[in-house]
Amino acid sequence: MAFEDAASDSNGGAVYISANTVDNVGFLESSFTSCSSEDGNGGGIYFSGSPENINFNNTTFDGCYAHNETSEENGQGGALFLMSLNSSPLLEISNSSFTGLSEISHIGGAIRLVDIANVTI
Repeated sequence: MAFEDAASDSNGGAVYISANTVDNVGFLESSFTSCSSEDGNGGGIYFSGSPENINFNNTTFDGCYAHNETSEENGQGGALFLMSLNSSPLLEISNSSFTGLSEISHIGGAIRLVDIANVTI
């Protein structure tokens, strides 16, 4: 699936997921190009929930950003903002690329992880 020039005035420029009942979240052969969150987190994807696994395989992020000039609570994760609510899921990123991500993201120009301890890239 391709997302291009997707924008949000809040969280998740292209995709926003808030789910406590999903076991697995995955993106396969997806692309996120020039996606942005102007006053929130996750220029490409914002995820908040309690999955067991989060997987990205053959996924590209190019030119995505999260921006906020007035608050360090927003503008985090130019491509991805992933927050676990009550578990420690396994995050796997394979055969994926992060390019042209903006420097205006406050924390995590490419990826911002909150309470995710098991990471394989």
